[in-house]
Amino acid sequence: VSDKVTVRSKAYGDDQAWEWTSSGSDGYTVKECEKESWGTDVIMHIRPDDENEKYSSYLDEYTLEDLVKKYSDYVRWPIHMQLEKGSMEETGETDEDGNPKREWVTRVEDTVVNSMVPIWQRRKDEVSDEDCMKFYSRDFEPGLQLYSAGVMIMDKCKDLLPECFRFVKGIVDSPDLSLNISREMLQHDRQLNMIKSNLEKKIKAELLRLMEEEPETYGEFYRNFGRQLKYGIVEDYGMKAELLKDLIMFHSYEKDEPITLKSYVESMPEGQEKIYFATAESVTRAKQLPQTEQVRDKGYDILCLTEDVDEFVTRTLREYEGKEFCDVSGNDLGLETEEEMKNSEEREEAEKDTLDFIKDILGDKVSSVKLSRKLKTHAVCLTSEGDVSLEMEKYFSSIPGEQSEMVKAKRVLEINPDHPAYSALKDAIGREGGRAESMARILYGQAVLIAGMPMDDVLDLSEDIFKLF
Repeated sequence: VSDKVTVRSKAYGDDQAWEWTSSGSDGYTVKECEKESWGTDVIMHIRPDDENEKYSSYLDEYTLEDLVKKYSDYVRWPIHMQLEKGSMEETGETDEDGNPKREWVTRVEDTVVNSMVPIWQRRKDEVSDEDCMKFYSRDFEPGLQLYSAGVMIMDKCKDLLPECFRFVKGIVDSPDLSLNISREMLQHDRQLNMIKSNLEKKIKAELLRLMEEEPETYGEFYRNFGRQLKYGIVEDYGMKAELLKDLIMFHSYEKDEPITLKSYVESMPEGQEKIYFATAESVTRAKQLPQTEQVRDKGYDILCLTEDVDEFVTRTLREYEGKEFCDVSGNDLGLETEEEMKNSEEREEAEKDTLDFIKDILGDKVSSVKLSRKLKTHAVCLTSEGDVSLEMEKYFSSIPGEQSEMVKAKRVLEINPDHPAYSALKDAIGREGGRAESMARILYGQAVLIAGMPMDDVLDLSEDIFKLF
């Protein structure tokens, strides 16, 4: 902002003062000068205004005061300015009613414009929550303010926090940082990397403290930022999974409230080896899934996963405290004894003709048809096999683009062999072939609707239903 800088300096105890002058283009000059007191004066000769910049604005006291507060508010020595201050004062005269007259009086006062003592270096009992809110809750933009010995060197340093903690606002003040450190240097600075690592641990420790000591406050925080923590787990191939896994929460079927993975595992009854979860668009829908019956009959709790990112979180984590995540809509829930599994296999072999009939009717709509080991009271359910689940298919189908059509789950129709619907279909095979075909398609349609999947042939399903009357 200046076309010439003059520095006049006189060391304490010396008789001679020196003047350094430079216009920034052709070197500098140093010569003797007169100066009454010791110390240093830095004189900036402001450039004349032009069509691109109004340099004279930097002579405005409000602009200067704002710059000092922004960059040097916490420098440990006072910064003085001559500021105009006004107030209503009595003139010594009275009006016609005998009341003292008052008028606005303006004076120039020597004023210290920086606070010198940072809020983060005061004792906790000296700073109220209101003080913190006032200081940290300015217009939000991700990143921390970076200070070196009280001088702000970067307003929004995004490299100090991982994306999962981008909601954090605060200050980093270190006396070891250079005042002209660049963003490139930040990425390779050993001191900054240590600070970054310590910040992550500090933030996690504070969130865990809130969770333990102020659960309502943590609940409010989690409603606002919980999804961001979950995305932090799945990003960068799970690099931050270990940092974040103790902070996330899912809705408990048993307790009917959000709980942590730690709370789920600690409440597991003896003999439970897996963490069971049900995925749906809402807690109510998750509880209504027929696949939950077998797990519930065992007395095991189920986590209700209702956000798009939830299932990707379980796949990234794979397990927690040695307990593997298990989708209730998956194939093996690990709840049968060897004898029960053997009996189920024998029964499925005995029902092979009926199952093959249903598979032939449905064709490539399903990859297989099997007797269900999960269902107790419901007739059918739709599950999947392979890497792509039904919920993952739903998620990718909601994303515009041709690739979304390529992500499809291998659908499995599971039928309850003890349900009257299965017995009716079985009786109709051979006697009423057309009726049996309609019943097979209806059972599949019901399974699709229960799973919350879109129906491709609603009219055909209606026709099949009418054929049964």
